[in-house]
Amino acid sequence: MPATLPSGRAWPRISIITPSYNQGQYIEQTLLSVVNQNYPDVEHIVMDGGSKDATVAVLEKYSSHLTYWVSEKDGGQSNAINKGFTKATGEIVTWLNSDDLLAPGALAAMAMAFEESGADMVAGICQLHRDGEIFDQHLTSCEDGPLPLAELLDLENHWMAGQFFFQPEVFFKRDLLIKAGGKVNENAHWSMDFELWVRFAQAGAMLKVIGRPIVQFRVHEEQKTQDLAGFKNELQTLIGGIRQSLGMPDAPEPALRRKTKLRIVFFNDLGFRYGAGIGHQRLALAAWMAGHEVIPVSIGFDNLTDIEKAMPFEEKIIPHLLSHSPDVVVVGNVHSASLDPACLKRIAETLPTVVVLHDSWLLTGRCAYRGGCAKNLTGCDESCPTSGEYPKLEPSRVAPAWSAKMDLIRTAPKLVLAANSEWTRRQIDATADALQAHAGSPVRRPLAIRLGVPLDVFRPLDRDSCREKLGLPKDKFILLFSCSNLADKRKGVDHLIEAIRKLDFPDLVPVCIGHNDGSTPLDLPNLVSVGYLTDIERQVMLYNAADVFVAPSLEEAFGQVFVEAAACGTPSVAYAIGGVPEALADGIVGRLAKSTDPEALAEAIRELYLSPRLRSDLGWWGRCHVENEFSFEASSRTLFFAMREAIRLTGADLVPKLQLNPKPKPLPTVGVLLEELGFVRGPTSQLFWDRQFQLGMLDYYQRQIINYRNRPTPWWLRPKAWLARINRNSIRKAIAREDERRRKRDAT
Repeated sequence: MPATLPSGRAWPRISIITPSYNQGQYIEQTLLSVVNQNYPDVEHIVMDGGSKDATVAVLEKYSSHLTYWVSEKDGGQSNAINKGFTKATGEIVTWLNSDDLLAPGALAAMAMAFEESGADMVAGICQLHRDGEIFDQHLTSCEDGPLPLAELLDLENHWMAGQFFFQPEVFFKRDLLIKAGGKVNENAHWSMDFELWVRFAQAGAMLKVIGRPIVQFRVHEEQKTQDLAGFKNELQTLIGGIRQSLGMPDAPEPALRRKTKLRIVFFNDLGFRYGAGIGHQRLALAAWMAGHEVIPVSIGFDNLTDIEKAMPFEEKIIPHLLSHSPDVVVVGNVHSASLDPACLKRIAETLPTVVVLHDSWLLTGRCAYRGGCAKNLTGCDESCPTSGEYPKLEPSRVAPAWSAKMDLIRTAPKLVLAANSEWTRRQIDATADALQAHAGSPVRRPLAIRLGVPLDVFRPLDRDSCREKLGLPKDKFILLFSCSNLADKRKGVDHLIEAIRKLDFPDLVPVCIGHNDGSTPLDLPNLVSVGYLTDIERQVMLYNAADVFVAPSLEEAFGQVFVEAAACGTPSVAYAIGGVPEALADGIVGRLAKSTDPEALAEAIRELYLSPRLRSDLGWWGRCHVENEFSFEASSRTLFFAMREAIRLTGADLVPKLQLNPKPKPLPTVGVLLEELGFVRGPTSQLFWDRQFQLGMLDYYQRQIINYRNRPTPWWLRPKAWLARINRNSIRKAIAREDERRRKRDAT
């Protein structure tokens, strides 16, 4: 661990009270789970009620690791907790029962979360285990912010539905505990934690939720929470008294048509490829982990031809989506397939729809990034200065496209907009404000969601070993960056080249990822170019081999690459533009340049070059930060809010319980709409589970007549010529081989 928190402040003291009585078979594991945290300032207090089993012998064995312990008769669990509170001196406090375990790294993660959020209480994931095997995970579906008193006191709709906490997943400030009375209710046998949360809510407690495991809750026959009837009766009596004292009416009846699991179609243009496609896949994985049924569907393939774009696939989209009987459709990027925005409106009129914005395309007439242009707030038109850039659109079509998008945002009855960052959410809000001012009617506000990364894939590895496997020098300063085309000024690679020239470090080795087209060679000494990567493990090794990752984009809605690098323990450098500061937390994940120019970029790189200790600390803090904020579990929680908003538009609701499968199966393969219409692509390298080709194309060309005026039909679109070149049996065999290869890969 670094010597301090990112702010330079000392790691806060954390007090853990363990009430115990006759748990000798479990308590040693509990004590070791605290000892093995290796946290620099932990105060562990054990209050044993005079156990008659092996508990005292275990406490004596580990007495050097305990701040205080005693074994004497007490008034029960609540009394033991209160006695421990009087001994506690830590800034952060919790109690850990003698049959539960802290998850590895829990204390440091909690300290980081309190430091970054300034919250009064922090909740994380509670892993349920039986006989040493984790079988379920729970994460509160409460939103960050004030602890909601009214929902706490609505037993059936919220507490018993699973919205709130397993007690040991919550840590809180000692100041909050004192403000709320300094003790638990000793008259409560089962629900002393619930009653304390109520007093915390009355005291104005601010909650922060993190998406990483904090505690492992042991499920066994002897624990008192197995008596669900007694637990619920005590809660009802307690809540009735509190509601009466506060003058609150009786709680409402449970909501009707509450769904536990959803059937979700994840729909986008090119499947799980490239930045937005990978982000879409990660959202699908987050929903899959939460137990929802996920059906991935894409429109088509990369590099669609003009003829393919002219095919009437839009009229097939809604019937195709309806054929899956979804509860919700989650739409990602669609502009690579030139989808008419009006088609999105038809989807959102038919089905509850969450449109995730990975860029600004839905807010403009054409462009994915506005480059400082603000015409989208008043009306994009044929004067668009970048109509020839990706995604291209004829100038005469810009204004109609903008109008169609604004009509979608303003009037689609089942639409929820979700942003991949708070920055993107603010851009949507600005558009909504402009629409509201113009139309005079309110526009539904967007939600911000989190894109998770697979933390078991993007992980710290041994740096020297990675460099050896990649053929990179072990004794050089390796700067990793990506570049596809220098002509794309948005990526800022020309800024990086100038910054590297200013640095002039003798041991610097720049390593470039990307399919540089070679039109403008990168003029850098010692440059190593590794090309475009589809091998995820090789990408992980490159992150680990690098000393610093640099991505000086001049426009960016988020920046998944910074999260990936941080997950591997590698600090990043970037400009503080768009959503980048959310992905690259300055001083935690890496360094943000002080201004948007090569000199400031060079200065940020120089700081990390001159301080190996700072690079190491940022690598550690960054990994911890990403585990808290960008796990699939954290992503699943934010996606839950968007799903609930969409479902509520139909008069239904979601049960507010997040149960996260610790070992989800592989995601289903992507169904491609153009394959349904008969278009087929040969096998290409893709990340994860994207299916490549099917037989439908042959049957399609046998019955489809294509007629384009004043345009010769290519040979491969002539049915007889095509069939003359294709052997149906050879294609069947190739598909069978591909399916078998994928089955074997998925099995491993």
